[in-house]
Amino acid sequence: MKTHKISIFATMLFMMMTFVGCSKNSNLINDGIQSEEMSTLPPALPADNPGTNAGMVGCIPPQVNLAYPLWGKINTSSSEIKIVKPFNWETHTSIRNLLEREFYGKDVNFISQSQTSLIYRFHEDDLGSIWMSYTDFLETDVPLSSLLLRYDIASQSVSMYSEETNNGPIPYRLFLAKNGALWGIGREGFGHSWLSRYDDRRDTFEIILDENNFDALGAHGAILSLQEDGSGMFWLIIEKQIIGTITYGLYSFNPDTLELRENPAISILSPIRLAISPDNKIWIAVLDEISRKINLAIFNPLTQEIEYYNDPQFISDSSMDGFESEDLKLNVNLYFDRLGNLWVDDRGWFDFSSPYAPQWYRVIRSPVFIEEQAFSEIPYIWRRPLFMSQSSNGIYWFGSPVGIVSLDGSSGKWCHITTAISRVVEDSQNNLWIVAYGVLYKYPVQP
Repeated sequence: MKTHKISIFATMLFMMMTFVGCSKNSNLINDGIQSEEMSTLPPALPADNPGTNAGMVGCIPPQVNLAYPLWGKINTSSSEIKIVKPFNWETHTSIRNLLEREFYGKDVNFISQSQTSLIYRFHEDDLGSIWMSYTDFLETDVPLSSLLLRYDIASQSVSMYSEETNNGPIPYRLFLAKNGALWGIGREGFGHSWLSRYDDRRDTFEIILDENNFDALGAHGAILSLQEDGSGMFWLIIEKQIIGTITYGLYSFNPDTLELRENPAISILSPIRLAISPDNKIWIAVLDEISRKINLAIFNPLTQEIEYYNDPQFISDSSMDGFESEDLKLNVNLYFDRLGNLWVDDRGWFDFSSPYAPQWYRVIRSPVFIEEQAFSEIPYIWRRPLFMSQSSNGIYWFGSPVGIVSLDGSSGKWCHITTAISRVVEDSQNNLWIVAYGVLYKYPVQP
């Protein structure tokens, strides 16, 4: 059944798009919706082809449909940049004042791009909470300052965490373990990373692994990827060499014994991203430093065996989509969906239903990811998603530089729902949550 559904999806995509392109240590803030603040955001653009699923109503039309020029400047001023909030999503609370205070002098577009985590954490005695992290970056994975917020759904209150209230450094990214423990990834500028864990009783983040732990194993830079396997083991990809040619290593971390180990056999392959399959195999994107191509390696932690996936239809370099498109390289993201398929950005997915070998399905990309570049010799760029997820109703969600885009796998319909950049998370009541320009929105779905 899975294969049949995906095959129909791939066929329909081809047909449709061939001719188109508060707590004792935290500050409790009751920051409700301000009507005058909300009125500064223009309404969503009308939908050309409204859909029937979550996020499919009120789609922003693509900037181009059929073709676009490769050369010539577009003289678009920054004041003309469109700000479109999500249509038909319920506004819940505003955190805009907090964000503007932390990132003083930054415009709403910058604030939208500074979100590093959006996580729903289940509570047994109430509706749970939404955790948000924001960071002012010097460059990717080089944080300058961080802001951590927790939104309690039942009380509709916001708690803010800072170095003063937390009595220590604040993580710039968050990770939720399968047992409900909340972990934080931190780093100071170009220095070593550290790993912290949230203490519910004390309402603080406590450092579990500091720079000495990482330095002892030659992990000197940023944590690029963190995933948990079925046994509760954490797997991390960390920068090893940060001066000159950057190299990367694969490490395992046992959160019970606090033991951190490197896996040299994978580290020599220069891994950059990972995803863990339902059968606990680790799929790793590895970078060929000479050709700058991305290959896939499959590592079995039980047998220590390494396989390579060398399908030429998948392997890509910067010339595949043309110079006007973002290539894989370090932007690649791997994600296992609810069907067990492995997605590689919006390029496509691997279907594992065949007993012989996984089948690669290449997605015919949507023009909603094409964005104007003001004052550039290359006027348009085809953006890649920064992250993706799938909600319980089967809809795929992509966060990209153009905003949030949804994909209905059953119909092949793409929908650009907002120009804000945010992750999409789902709570225990099947509500989707996003943050758009400093406002927390909710949307109910039917699984």
